[in-house]
Amino acid sequence: MVSSQTCVDENNFISTIETVYRFKVNYIKTKDLTHGECITSPTFKSEGYKWIICCYPNGSGKHKDKDNIGVFLELRSDYIDLHASFTLSIMDKSGTEAFQRKFNGKFSVESNRGSHCFIRRTILEQGYLSEDGYFQILCSINVMPQIRIGGVKEDISALWENGEMTDVNFEVDGEIISAHRVILAARSPVFRAELFGHMVEAKKIECIKIEDMKPEVFRALLRFIYDNSLDNARDTDQATSVMTQHILAAADRYAVEGLIARCKKYLMNNLSFDTVMDVLTLSEQHNFIKLKEACLEFASRQENFTKVAFTNGYIQMAQVYPSLWEELRKKATHVSTD
Repeated sequence: MVSSQTCVDENNFISTIETVYRFKVNYIKTKDLTHGECITSPTFKSEGYKWIICCYPNGSGKHKDKDNIGVFLELRSDYIDLHASFTLSIMDKSGTEAFQRKFNGKFSVESNRGSHCFIRRTILEQGYLSEDGYFQILCSINVMPQIRIGGVKEDISALWENGEMTDVNFEVDGEIISAHRVILAARSPVFRAELFGHMVEAKKIECIKIEDMKPEVFRALLRFIYDNSLDNARDTDQATSVMTQHILAAADRYAVEGLIARCKKYLMNNLSFDTVMDVLTLSEQHNFIKLKEACLEFASRQENFTKVAFTNGYIQMAQVYPSLWEELRKKATHVSTD
């Protein structure tokens, strides 16, 4: 939930806009995560900038301190040295803001600020968990007025959003989506070859049919091409992971390296019993070695494998990718004997 209010100084001049965001965390599920693994909030906006909250239930520092929960605010917009002050709080059982820490500093894209030792687990369990096992993080942000970096990018992105001066159309599952040839060619070698290849006919094509892709996935691909953003938040973590997997496959198909890296990072940081088999299969299909290793590491842990082995994804993988299934089974067996 996001709310905003204007902050006014003593001379009645508007200074900043304060945005307040609530992030509800299922504490019971966080116990399955290991040190360094985090859960992230959906993306939210403050003053037009995109943010997420990262919560590390079993610690995030260099030392494996599982007694403390780490909480950070991370910028997801492509701006340099954005200055913001913010407050992170834990809500008590009555829904009142009770545990509070204040921070102040500069952000750049994907940089974060917060605390590795935000609150001790024992304190959280004693006073801040609801009856159904959830706790709430409250984040209040004040973005300092400044000149934004990257106005050209916003202007180019606006051309696409408004459908102005487009010169190529794509038919995706019966829907027509327009874009600019030169922008696509500049960001993707596959689009470059397709739109400006040696064949003269390619330059005359007005509508290109895209097979095996949903319109929302193709739009997410184009969105990143135009402004480097990844808007994949859904109602549930599993739905967001599924969407990210589709976007990753599309990014690989069109060789958009920045989007590939962003999607892989999200999937690595948000593996779960519901998604790990699908992500593992995807990594095998597209030869994402590090992502595959992360999936195998997660799924082969003794406490995880006993649950993963009963999922439909595990059974389907055994049928479709027997060598991958055998690799996971052997790794799990090796881990259990260590």
